[in-house]
Amino acid sequence: MTVFKKADEMETHIAFLSMRITWVFTTLALLAWSWYDFFYYNKLNYAFIIVATGGVIYWLTSIYYKFKMR
Repeated sequence: MTVFKKADEMETHIAFLSMRITWVFTTLALLAWSWYDFFYYNKLNYAFIIVATGGVIYWLTSIYYKFKMR
Protein backbone atom coordinates (compact mmCIF):
# COMPACT_ATOMS: atom_id res chain seq x y z
CA MET A 1 0.00 0.00 0.00
CA THR A 2 1.43 3.38 -0.98
CA VAL A 3 0.83 6.47 1.08
CA PHE A 4 1.78 9.01 -1.58
CA LYS A 5 0.66 9.06 -5.17
CA LYS A 6 2.82 10.40 -7.97
CA ALA A 7 1.92 14.01 -8.80
CA ASP A 8 0.76 14.81 -12.28
CA GLU A 9 2.05 17.79 -14.29
CA MET A 10 -0.56 20.24 -13.00
CA GLU A 11 0.06 19.38 -9.34
CA THR A 12 3.80 19.70 -9.88
CA HIS A 13 3.35 23.10 -11.57
CA ILE A 14 1.14 24.34 -8.71
CA ALA A 15 3.66 23.14 -6.12
CA PHE A 16 6.57 24.90 -7.87
CA LEU A 17 4.53 28.10 -8.24
CA SER A 18 3.65 28.02 -4.54
CA MET A 19 7.28 27.49 -3.58
CA ARG A 20 8.38 30.39 -5.79
CA ILE A 21 5.83 32.78 -4.26
CA THR A 22 6.80 31.66 -0.75
CA TRP A 23 10.51 32.18 -1.52
CA VAL A 24 9.89 35.70 -2.84
CA PHE A 25 7.81 36.63 0.21
CA THR A 26 10.40 35.25 2.64
CA THR A 27 13.26 37.00 0.85
CA LEU A 28 11.46 40.36 0.79
CA ALA A 29 10.47 40.07 4.46
CA LEU A 30 14.05 39.29 5.51
CA LEU A 31 15.39 42.13 3.37
CA ALA A 32 12.91 44.56 4.92
CA TRP A 33 13.91 43.41 8.40
CA SER A 34 17.60 43.80 7.55
CA TRP A 35 17.01 47.24 6.05
CA TYR A 36 15.13 48.36 9.17
CA ASP A 37 17.83 47.15 11.55
CA PHE A 38 20.61 48.63 9.43
CA PHE A 39 19.11 52.12 9.27
CA TYR A 40 17.78 52.31 12.82
CA TYR A 41 20.44 50.36 14.73
CA ASN A 42 23.36 50.75 12.27
CA LYS A 43 24.12 47.03 12.21
CA LEU A 44 23.38 44.02 10.06
CA ASN A 45 21.44 41.19 11.69
CA TYR A 46 21.16 37.47 11.05
CA ALA A 47 18.32 38.04 8.59
CA PHE A 48 20.81 39.64 6.18
CA ILE A 49 23.16 36.67 6.52
CA ILE A 50 20.29 34.29 5.76
CA VAL A 51 19.21 36.29 2.69
CA ALA A 52 22.79 36.63 1.42
CA THR A 53 23.48 32.92 1.91
CA GLY A 54 20.22 32.00 0.19
CA GLY A 55 21.09 34.26 -2.74
CA VAL A 56 24.53 32.71 -3.12
CA ILE A 57 23.10 29.18 -2.95
CA TYR A 58 20.46 30.08 -5.55
CA TRP A 59 23.06 31.64 -7.85
CA LEU A 60 25.51 28.72 -7.57
CA THR A 61 22.89 26.03 -8.10
CA SER A 62 21.45 27.95 -11.05
CA ILE A 63 24.87 28.12 -12.71
CA TYR A 64 25.54 24.45 -11.94
CA TYR A 65 22.31 23.19 -13.49
CA LYS A 66 22.59 25.47 -16.53
CA PHE A 67 26.03 24.07 -17.31
CA LYS A 68 24.88 20.54 -16.53
CA MET A 69 22.15 20.80 -19.18
CA ARG A 70 24.65 21.61 -21.95
